[in-house]
Amino acid sequence: MTTSDILLFISEWLGVIAIVWVIGMIPSFQFRPVKFIYPKREGIISISLYAVMLIAAFVITTGKDRLGLVAPETVPLALWIRLLIGGIGLVAFGLSLLARRQPLLSIGWNPKRINQAGRLALALALGSIFLRGKAGALTNGFSPLEVSMLLVWLGIAFAEETIFRGFIQFRFNTIFGNRLSWLLTALLYVVWSIPFLMLAPETFLFRLLFTLVQGLLLGFVELKIGHVLPVFVYRAISEWLVFAS
Repeated sequence: MTTSDILLFISEWLGVIAIVWVIGMIPSFQFRPVKFIYPKREGIISISLYAVMLIAAFVITTGKDRLGLVAPETVPLALWIRLLIGGIGLVAFGLSLLARRQPLLSIGWNPKRINQAGRLALALALGSIFLRGKAGALTNGFSPLEVSMLLVWLGIAFAEETIFRGFIQFRFNTIFGNRLSWLLTALLYVVWSIPFLMLAPETFLFRLLFTLVQGLLLGFVELKIGHVLPVFVYRAISEWLVFAS
């Protein structure tokens, strides 16, 4: 990644903060925070499921021959493994939700606020595209690589943002308060990313710092908006733009 790319990312991040900050002051985008009756129990369940998912990630990424996993031709192995483990984790968290009959509201997917969240998601996606100078990617057509990477990042972002910014951060908000929950969720997200970043050791330190900043930004959007949809869409598009031309 060049210095120019880094500056474009910084421009994008500042733009996202500005958009979310302004929109967050509009009354129709304000929301009532979710509270849990048994927050400590929710916290234990969250950490337990996270720990199992993290152990699985380390076992698979450090295992011999990655346990035989083979990625499609146009998808990097690290992203393919991340997609698979994220999907399995999402199923586990989802089953926990169903077993206790908790609504989608409790994981940041409030159906009643889907319209507001959708409008912000569109604004963040378009803002990311233009601030990164990738507007041409929408008009030049899509290569097989770009299509594959878009689908992969939609899957990864949906799974991980539902788990981290939805399930975990919402519960941590009740236990620790907004500021500490924001920091703790970002830290868990960084630790979760380590086994996948280790598959490319030459860029490990840079990507680790990038992931920390990204985690803080995504958590900020969740705190201001209270819905996973814009976080998920923004992250998927932002990550995909690295492969778009």
